[in-house]
Amino acid sequence: MKHEDLSQADPVSLADLMDCRSDHEETWSAGDLEAILEHQLAADVQFDLERFDEAVGLDLPEMLRSAEGPPIRSFRDLFEHPQPSIELLDLTRRFAKACRSRGDSPLPAEIATILYLASIAAAMIKRNHRLTSLADEALRNGFDWALDQGWLDESTGRLLRQGREALESHGLESDV
Repeated sequence: MKHEDLSQADPVSLADLMDCRSDHEETWSAGDLEAILEHQLAADVQFDLERFDEAVGLDLPEMLRSAEGPPIRSFRDLFEHPQPSIELLDLTRRFAKACRSRGDSPLPAEIATILYLASIAAAMIKRNHRLTSLADEALRNGFDWALDQGWLDESTGRLLRQGREALESHGLESDV
């Protein structure tokens, strides 16, 4: 094995090589994204949301308990709940939006986007409430993008299709 003398290397090239940060987005395979989404949907919603917004930490257990119907323990429970809390859906939307925009996000941007759109869709179809100020066209494009992802699970896909249909049949006014 030949060892190079690093003292002769270009300092800028060395700095780039040693920089753990990347200017390029990490590329995930469809299989990776499918597994990450499944993991996130099964994740403890209280754990993730309390770490996102510590101010809500004390109220979150009460929000989770106060929902009428089945208990909400995971993101999947939240999205499949017959009448999810608007506050929980909005907190999940804000969590996903923050994950999408942060460089050190624990979630790939694609997964954060799915959570973001699922929160909006659940509020639209289950609570007749619009959680976003996005224009209808931008929201429609988001739903279409998500529905085109081959790794999207059936349950979330159904929720997003229903959200898109609700948008088409009667656009809801934004409260944001």
